[in-house]
Amino acid sequence: MLSPSVTAELTSSAWIPEGAKNASGDEVDMSEVYNTNYSAYQGSMSFSDDGTFTLWLSPGSPDDGTHSGKYSVSASDKVNLSFDNGTNTTAALKQSNGKITAVVLKYNDYEITFVKQ
Repeated sequence: MLSPSVTAELTSSAWIPEGAKNASGDEVDMSEVYNTNYSAYQGSMSFSDDGTFTLWLSPGSPDDGTHSGKYSVSASDKVNLSFDNGTNTTAALKQSNGKITAVVLKYNDYEITFVKQ
């Protein structure tokens, strides 16, 4: 179980995509994961104290392509995400000196690394 301080760290800031890797583990541009307009809009992920999260990773206004659901921390380095549409995935937490440095989300065949905004 994650300590309250780590959960607080997850919820304390927005997380923004830093990069992505494809199924082969090669770095790819975020526009490959989404589309060519991606770079103009970026994206974000946020966690709330009430156990819900939002993920926004598409062009257009934040109202377009916003995904949400519930999250639970299953280990010191893993978060389970249950999207409202029924999709389930996991995210790995990268840590350094007891602080979370990145959240690595599995999305389709990609791994997207989010860092604190």
